[in-house]
Amino acid sequence: MNERIKSAIEAGRIVLVFGAGASIGSSNQSGNPVLSGTDLSQLLAKEAQVEYSGEGLQVVYGAVKHILGGRLNDILEMNYRHCEPSENYIAISKFPWARIYTLNIDDALDIALVKHSKQKVNTIYRFDKIIDQDKIFNKLEYVKINGSIDRLSEGLIFSESEYGKASAESPLWYRELAEDYFKYTIIFIGTKLDESTLWHHIERYKLNTNSEKRILLSISWCEYMLG
Repeated sequence: MNERIKSAIEAGRIVLVFGAGASIGSSNQSGNPVLSGTDLSQLLAKEAQVEYSGEGLQVVYGAVKHILGGRLNDILEMNYRHCEPSENYIAISKFPWARIYTLNIDDALDIALVKHSKQKVNTIYRFDKIIDQDKIFNKLEYVKINGSIDRLSEGLIFSESEYGKASAESPLWYRELAEDYFKYTIIFIGTKLDESTLWHHIERYKLNTNSEKRILLSISWCEYMLG
């Protein structure tokens, strides 16, 4: 394991941030792999019967949302609810963490944490009240920053308009993640870091506090589990 990561874990200074690539190896309720952002874009375009030319999920989701109507939630639930977590998710759930944030809406990691974490897991959503981090690691704040498959009525942050709205409204846990970015060693897993709302809040916090970030780690599952 990377010595910097090892030292930070031993000091309780690690915060994990999971992106779409982190769900690779997990399966949906039909036993099929959890869809990536690209795969979901293709599926939504097909279901809405619109032409797909490689556009990103933000664009496709925004275009088909009103076309699909109520069918959209059915498609999402079939693919992202009652998932089977990957071996990687199970392994990571057995360690204590300062905090975990996920940009994903599926429940694969939720299920892994409930079954395997030795911490008491508090599942938190972006507008929930801020909870102080447990210094002795009895409790874990697991924050679903872009929405959750079990709370679709509260909305998701998928489309460009939703990202814009989240930037303007400044959800509480986006601001907390921006603060944690400067306070802890952040490990991003399975994301290309193309998260405009996150960087908006990080830059806002940086300007307000004159903070500087010294450590930024973005790694794959292979590097994390085997490095």
